[in-house]
Amino acid sequence: MKATVSRRAMMAGIPAAAMIPASAQANGAHAPHSATTDPVFAAIKKHRQAAQALSTAHEPPDALLAQLSSAEVDALLTWLTTPPTTLAGVIATLEHAARRSDEDGNGSHVYTHLSEAALYDPSDGDPDGILKAGERFPAMIAAALRQIVAAKLL
Repeated sequence: MKATVSRRAMMAGIPAAAMIPASAQANGAHAPHSATTDPVFAAIKKHRQAAQALSTAHEPPDALLAQLSSAEVDALLTWLTTPPTTLAGVIATLEHAARRSDEDGNGSHVYTHLSEAALYDPSDGDPDGILKAGERFPAMIAAALRQIVAAKLL
C-alpha cells in the first residue's frame, strides 16, 4: 500500500529558511517572494544602520549622541510598527527581533531588538510609543501571517 503525504504535511516539514532562495539568505538578508517590495526590509535595514551608528560612536559630542539616539529610536519604532507583507518579511522581522544591536557579537549589548522595547519606562509616558509598539508586535506578526496565508488560499 502506497502512503500519500498531503501538501500541508510536506510544507510543514520544510524549514522556513529552506523556502527562501540561498542567494537571498546570504548575510542574513531575505528577498520577498513577490515582485512588490515588502516594506519591512527597508525598516529593518534602517534600524540596523541606526543601531550600528549608535553602537560604534565612541564618545561623540552630546549633540551628535542625541541625534544618533533619536535616529535609532525612530528606526526602532518604524520597524516595530511595520507589518511584513510576505512570508520572507515575517521571517526577516522575527530574526531581527531576536538579534542584538551589536551584530558583531562582542557581547556589549545584552538585549534583543524586541526586548529593548520592554525597557522603555512607562512612567515617563513612553512619548515615542516604543513600549506599546513592542507589546503589539506579536499580534501584528500574527495578523500579517493570517493575511499572507489567506492571500495564498485564494
